[in-house]
Amino acid sequence: GAPHGDRDGGFRVLSAVTDWQKERQVSAMLKYIVLFKFRDPEDCLPTVIEKLHGMMGKIPEILSMETGADVWHNGERSYDLALTCTFENMEAIEVYDKHPLHQEAREYIYAHRLDGKTVVYEIE
Repeated sequence: GAPHGDRDGGFRVLSAVTDWQKERQVSAMLKYIVLFKFRDPEDCLPTVIEKLHGMMGKIPEILSMETGADVWHNGERSYDLALTCTFENMEAIEVYDKHPLHQEAREYIYAHRLDGKTVVYEIE
């Protein structure tokens, strides 16, 4: 096998785990996390949070939602806001992604966003 620190080796291992999970047909739900960095967080965060939470109950695919504004402010390492949602599966995320309320929130966010990072992973 590849040495522990070998980047390609790590990806092969991750891929093998994913294939193994698919073979088992795991019916785990998905945790969807987005980190946002804004140009003007002090001005836009209240509206961003309001628009995000405004989707709850109106987009049924969102099973849970939590937002948290950064309190650490650790320079370049820190992002301004975390969004955490739970979805049943990737199809639910795709429906959410195309929903007009999500597109409206995204439009506002993109007008103020400097950067964003997303991770989606399986949960039991």
